Amino acid sequence: MVRLATLALSLACSALASPFVKPSDSSLSDVSDVGFAIHERAISKAITKPAIVCDLTCKACLAKPAPKKAANEYVMEQIDSVAAKDDELDWNLIQHDAVSGQGSWAEKPLRKYIRGLMGCTGIVIVSDKGYWFAHFMETGFLDRGDNWKSKIIKPLQQGTNKFITPRSLAKSGGILNKANNVKIYVSTPRTKTSTEQNPVLLYKSKVDELLSHITGRGEPLNGVQVITRGYLKPESEAELEAFHNRANGKVLIEYDNNQLDVNGNQPNPKERMYRVWLEHKYYEHRFR
Repeated sequence: MVRLATLALSLACSALASPFVKPSDSSLSDVSDVGFAIHERAISKAITKPAIVCDLTCKACLAKPAPKKAANEYVMEQIDSVAAKDDELDWNLIQHDAVSGQGSWAEKPLRKYIRGLMGCTGIVIVSDKGYWFAHFMETGFLDRGDNWKSKIIKPLQQGTNKFITPRSLAKSGGILNKANNVKIYVSTPRTKTSTEQNPVLLYKSKVDELLSHITGRGEPLNGVQVITRGYLKPESEAELEAFHNRANGKVLIEYDNNQLDVNGNQPNPKERMYRVWLEHKYYEHRFR
């Protein structure tokens, strides 16, 4: 069984049966707690149903929007559950400002994540076939020497032993080929005075240039939808500590190969689902 918990049940159990009721490819923040009866229902479903992912606005839980706390706890629990399983993108490398990872969806659930976005930029590209995610160091965005061209743009164009280019995965038969319903998500810093609803990106021109090498004219992913979310960098010791203990500065990919329908039953053929978290916001998609 898959072990993807849900905010709607306050992280009380690890495999919960709560079906989707909203359209695919939507974005939500977080949800409130629900009662003991729903908790018991979910546990009973989890015992009998394989590979379960709970949607945060599921019909069963009747979830409603709530403070960020639940989403923070959810993201941290998912990361902690795989923290020792080599599912984190290791970007802490002296010689590399651009590091990536990728893979095909398999017949089992997975979680992949990035921690430590505190001025850096994270990009996730997902499709119905697989995923690619990357971490770009903030130092490469600061116009120091030729870091931008040599350590950010060059790897993006040519690749390195630590960076696989999206272009190479977008060819015919590749997991990121446009025929596979590709979507792109970006987490990058915004200015302190801007808001999440109306962000002013700290490195907008750099992010635009970065994306031009992924979705620009002549690129195999030209025209693919890009969702960009600006986050706030920590500016004090207290904020820095919060980044370690909350969803702040994190990107999380969740995938389930076996999703229940809106009534909590096993679809035939079965459905798959991925969910991309940019801090406490998530975006999801169901497919077969």
